Amino acid sequence: MTSRAGGTRSTRGATWGRCSRTLCRHSRGRAFGREAEQGWRGAFADWGAAVPSDFDADEPMVILGVFGGYCYLNVSYIRLFALRTPGLSPADMDRQLFGDSDAPPYKSHAGDKNLRATVKVAGSLLKTLRAKSLPRLEADKAAVSSWLASMPPPAEASEQQLVDALFSYRPLFQHLFRSHILTSFQALVGPGAITQICEDKLGDPTLTNKLLSGLGSVESAAPSTAMWTLGRDVAADPILTKIFDEGTDGLEARLRVRTGG
Repeated sequence: MTSRAGGTRSTRGATWGRCSRTLCRHSRGRAFGREAEQGWRGAFADWGAAVPSDFDADEPMVILGVFGGYCYLNVSYIRLFALRTPGLSPADMDRQLFGDSDAPPYKSHAGDKNLRATVKVAGSLLKTLRAKSLPRLEADKAAVSSWLASMPPPAEASEQQLVDALFSYRPLFQHLFRSHILTSFQALVGPGAITQICEDKLGDPTLTNKLLSGLGSVESAAPSTAMWTLGRDVAADPILTKIFDEGTDGLEARLRVRTGG
C-alpha cells in the first residue's frame, strides 16, 4: 500500500527548508516531520479510515514529504480516506482539493476498499453529528498551557536550553497534530451534509455559508473577536482614539503614558 504515489504541494511557501544553523545542527536535519506523519496516521486510525496494513513499518514517511523546501501530501491516502467514508468518493475529494484540474484520476488498488474501516468511519460520522461539545479541545488547551509554563525564560536561557525546550515539544506536537487532523475531519461533517442538502434540494450549495455564518463558539474566531472588542473600546474613548489617530510610530509609549504603565 505504501507504493501509492501522487501528491499536492503546500501553498505556504518554501519555509521548511529555512531553519537556523543552530536548529539544523541540534536536530540533525529532522524537525517535526515524523511527528506530523504519525499525527496524520493516528487521526486516520481514530476516524476509522486506516488499518495497520495501509502502512509498512519500515517506511516512516508516506503521507507527508518535504522536497525542495515544500511540504507535500500524498493524495492517494486522502483518496483512500474518501473511498472508505460513506457518502464520499475519491472524485468528491479531488474536487475539494483541486477544483477543476488535470490531476490523474483515482485508480483502484487491491485492499483499497475495507468493510471494517467503512463501518468504523460510519460510527465516527454518527458520533460527530450527535456531539454537543468537544472535551478533547479543553484538555489540549490545558496541555499547551502546562508546557508553556515549563519553558525557561528566553532572555535567560542558554542556546542549548532553548533547543532542548523546543524539541521537548515533539511528543506534545504529535498529539496536538493528531487531534488537529481528527478535529478537521469532524468539522467537515456537518457543513458537508448541509451543502449536499442545499445543492440537491435547493439548487444552491453556496447557501451553506449563509446558514452557518451566525454560529458562535468558533475557536479560531476568538482572536478576531478580541480585536473587535479592543477596537470598540478605543472608539469609545476620545483620548485613545486620538492616540491611535496619531499613527503607529511611538504608539506603545503614548499608550503607556495614558495608562500609567
